[in-house]
Amino acid sequence: MILYLHGFNSSSASGKAQATVAAAQEAGVECVAPDLPHRPAAALRLCAEICAGKKVLAVGSSLGGYYATVLVERGLARRGVLINPAVAVAAKLRGEIGKTQRNYTNDEVYEYTAEHDRELAEVEVAAVADASRYLLLAQKGDELLDYREAAAYYAGAEQVIEEGGDHSFIGYERHLPRLLELARLVEDAAAE
Repeated sequence: MILYLHGFNSSSASGKAQATVAAAQEAGVECVAPDLPHRPAAALRLCAEICAGKKVLAVGSSLGGYYATVLVERGLARRGVLINPAVAVAAKLRGEIGKTQRNYTNDEVYEYTAEHDRELAEVEVAAVADASRYLLLAQKGDELLDYREAAAYYAGAEQVIEEGGDHSFIGYERHLPRLLELARLVEDAAAE
Protein backbone atom coordinates (compact mmCIF):
# COMPACT_ATOMS: atom_id res chain seq x y z
CA MET A 1 0.00 0.00 0.00
CA ILE A 2 1.13 3.54 -0.75
CA LEU A 3 0.45 6.13 1.94
CA TYR A 4 0.81 9.60 0.41
CA LEU A 5 1.51 12.36 2.94
CA HIS A 6 1.05 15.96 1.85
CA GLY A 7 3.10 18.91 3.02
CA PHE A 8 2.57 21.83 5.40
CA ASN A 9 -0.72 23.64 4.78
CA SER A 10 -1.60 21.32 1.92
CA SER A 11 -4.09 18.47 1.56
CA SER A 12 -5.00 15.36 -0.38
CA ALA A 13 -6.24 17.72 -3.12
CA SER A 14 -2.64 18.62 -4.04
CA GLY A 15 -1.45 17.79 -7.53
CA LYS A 16 1.12 15.23 -6.36
CA ALA A 17 -1.40 13.49 -4.10
CA GLN A 18 -3.94 13.26 -6.90
CA ALA A 19 -1.33 12.06 -9.42
CA THR A 20 -0.13 9.37 -6.99
CA VAL A 21 -3.64 8.11 -6.26
CA ALA A 22 -4.55 8.03 -9.97
CA ALA A 23 -1.37 6.17 -10.96
CA ALA A 24 -1.82 3.66 -8.13
CA GLN A 25 -5.46 3.02 -9.04
CA GLU A 26 -4.53 2.48 -12.67
CA ALA A 27 -1.82 0.00 -11.61
CA GLY A 28 -4.06 -1.82 -9.14
CA VAL A 29 -2.02 -0.70 -6.13
CA GLU A 30 -3.82 0.36 -2.97
CA CYS A 31 -3.16 4.02 -2.17
CA VAL A 32 -4.40 6.21 0.66
CA ALA A 33 -3.90 9.98 0.68
CA PRO A 34 -5.48 11.34 3.87
CA ASP A 35 -6.02 14.95 4.80
CA LEU A 36 -3.59 15.24 7.69
CA PRO A 37 -4.53 17.28 10.76
CA HIS A 38 -2.34 20.35 11.24
CA ARG A 39 -1.28 19.11 14.69
CA PRO A 40 1.73 16.78 14.23
CA ALA A 41 0.75 14.33 16.99
CA ALA A 42 -2.75 13.93 15.52
CA ALA A 43 -1.32 13.54 12.00
CA LEU A 44 1.04 10.79 13.13
CA ARG A 45 -1.72 9.00 15.08
CA LEU A 46 -3.85 8.97 11.93
CA CYS A 47 -0.91 7.60 9.92
CA ALA A 48 -0.27 4.88 12.51
CA GLU A 49 -3.93 3.81 12.30
CA ILE A 50 -3.76 3.64 8.50
CA CYS A 51 -0.48 1.67 8.58
CA ALA A 52 -1.58 -0.88 11.19
CA GLY A 53 -1.17 -4.40 9.84
CA LYS A 54 -0.20 -3.27 6.33
CA LYS A 55 2.95 -3.31 4.24
CA VAL A 56 3.36 0.39 3.58
CA LEU A 57 5.43 2.55 1.26
CA ALA A 58 5.23 6.03 2.81
CA VAL A 59 5.51 8.76 0.17
CA GLY A 60 5.77 12.28 1.53
CA SER A 61 6.30 15.78 0.21
CA SER A 62 7.97 18.48 2.32
CA LEU A 63 6.55 18.08 5.86
CA GLY A 64 4.98 14.84 4.61
CA GLY A 65 8.52 13.61 3.91
CA TYR A 66 9.38 14.28 7.54
CA TYR A 67 6.34 12.28 8.62
CA ALA A 68 7.21 9.47 6.18
CA THR A 69 10.66 9.25 7.76
CA VAL A 70 9.14 9.02 11.24
CA LEU A 71 6.88 6.18 10.05
CA VAL A 72 9.75 4.22 8.51
CA GLU A 73 11.98 4.71 11.55
CA ARG A 74 9.16 3.58 13.88
CA GLY A 75 8.61 0.46 11.78
CA LEU A 76 5.12 1.53 10.67
CA ALA A 77 6.19 1.78 7.02
CA ARG A 78 8.72 -0.45 5.28
CA ARG A 79 10.18 2.17 2.94
CA GLY A 80 9.93 5.88 2.27
CA VAL A 81 9.93 8.08 -0.81
CA LEU A 82 10.72 11.67 0.07
CA ILE A 83 9.87 14.52 -2.29
CA ASN A 84 11.73 17.75 -1.51
CA PRO A 85 11.49 16.69 2.15
CA ALA A 86 11.84 18.92 5.16
CA VAL A 87 14.50 17.94 7.68
CA ALA A 88 14.92 19.50 11.15
CA VAL A 89 11.35 20.73 10.75
CA ALA A 90 10.75 22.06 14.26
CA ALA A 91 13.63 24.52 13.91
CA LYS A 92 12.51 25.55 10.41
CA LEU A 93 8.93 26.26 11.49
CA ARG A 94 9.74 27.87 14.85
CA GLY A 95 9.41 31.32 13.27
CA GLU A 96 5.76 30.53 12.52
CA ILE A 97 4.77 30.25 16.21
CA GLY A 98 1.93 32.65 16.95
CA LYS A 99 1.16 33.22 13.28
CA THR A 100 -2.11 32.48 11.57
CA GLN A 101 -1.83 29.75 8.94
CA ARG A 102 -4.10 29.07 6.00
CA ASN A 103 -4.24 25.73 4.25
CA TYR A 104 -3.92 26.70 0.60
CA THR A 105 -6.04 23.81 -0.70
CA ASN A 106 -9.01 23.85 1.71
CA ASP A 107 -8.80 27.32 3.32
CA GLU A 108 -8.65 25.93 6.89
CA VAL A 109 -7.32 28.64 9.21
CA TYR A 110 -5.46 27.94 12.46
CA GLU A 111 -2.72 29.39 14.63
CA TYR A 112 0.68 27.70 14.63
CA THR A 113 1.54 27.32 18.32
CA ALA A 114 4.35 26.24 20.61
CA GLU A 115 2.48 22.91 20.88
CA HIS A 116 2.97 22.30 17.14
CA ASP A 117 6.68 23.00 17.66
CA ARG A 118 6.91 20.69 20.68
CA GLU A 119 5.12 17.86 18.87
CA LEU A 120 7.46 18.12 15.88
CA ALA A 121 10.56 18.25 18.08
CA GLU A 122 9.43 15.18 20.06
CA VAL A 123 9.40 12.96 16.96
CA GLU A 124 12.51 14.33 15.26
CA VAL A 125 14.76 11.60 13.90
CA ALA A 126 18.41 12.57 14.44
CA ALA A 127 19.64 10.12 11.78
CA VAL A 128 17.99 7.38 9.75
CA ALA A 129 18.93 3.85 10.79
CA ASP A 130 19.07 2.35 7.28
CA ALA A 131 19.30 4.78 4.37
CA SER A 132 18.69 1.95 1.88
CA ARG A 133 15.00 2.08 2.82
CA TYR A 134 14.63 5.55 1.28
CA LEU A 135 14.38 7.17 -2.13
CA LEU A 136 15.05 10.91 -2.14
CA LEU A 137 13.58 13.02 -4.94
CA ALA A 138 14.85 16.60 -4.74
CA GLN A 139 15.11 19.58 -7.03
CA LYS A 140 17.87 22.16 -6.72
CA GLY A 141 15.43 24.95 -7.57
CA ASP A 142 13.32 24.35 -4.43
CA GLU A 143 12.70 27.88 -3.19
CA LEU A 144 11.70 26.83 0.36
CA LEU A 145 14.11 24.05 1.32
CA ASP A 146 17.79 23.54 0.53
CA TYR A 147 18.12 20.21 -1.29
CA ARG A 148 21.65 19.82 0.13
CA GLU A 149 20.25 19.37 3.65
CA ALA A 150 18.09 16.48 2.49
CA ALA A 151 20.92 14.98 0.42
CA ALA A 152 23.20 15.00 3.48
CA TYR A 153 20.51 13.73 5.87
CA TYR A 154 19.63 10.82 3.56
CA ALA A 155 23.25 10.06 2.61
CA GLY A 156 23.44 6.47 1.40
CA ALA A 157 19.86 6.47 0.13
CA GLU A 158 18.95 6.20 -3.52
CA GLN A 159 18.88 9.87 -4.56
CA VAL A 160 17.52 11.62 -7.62
CA ILE A 161 18.62 15.26 -7.51
CA GLU A 162 17.43 17.31 -10.45
CA GLU A 163 18.54 20.69 -11.74
CA GLY A 164 15.95 23.47 -11.63
CA GLY A 165 12.44 22.72 -10.49
CA ASP A 166 10.78 24.18 -7.42
CA HIS A 167 9.26 23.15 -4.09
CA SER A 168 6.27 21.55 -5.82
CA PHE A 169 8.70 19.21 -7.64
CA ILE A 170 8.05 19.93 -11.29
CA GLY A 171 7.61 16.78 -13.36
CA TYR A 172 6.79 14.53 -10.40
CA GLU A 173 4.72 12.28 -12.66
CA ARG A 174 7.94 11.05 -14.35
CA HIS A 175 8.84 9.27 -11.10
CA LEU A 176 5.53 7.49 -10.54
CA PRO A 177 6.67 4.25 -12.25
CA ARG A 178 9.54 3.99 -9.72
CA LEU A 179 7.12 4.61 -6.82
CA LEU A 180 4.82 1.88 -8.08
CA GLU A 181 7.80 -0.47 -8.44
CA LEU A 182 8.79 0.23 -4.82
CA ALA A 183 5.19 -0.29 -3.66
CA ARG A 184 5.17 -3.72 -5.30
CA LEU A 185 8.52 -4.60 -3.71
CA VAL A 186 7.15 -3.61 -0.30
CA GLU A 187 4.00 -5.66 -0.86
CA ASP A 188 5.95 -8.71 -2.02
CA ALA A 189 8.54 -8.52 0.78
CA ALA A 190 8.45 -11.07 3.55
CA ALA A 191 7.85 -9.71 7.02
CA GLU A 192 10.96 -8.01 8.32
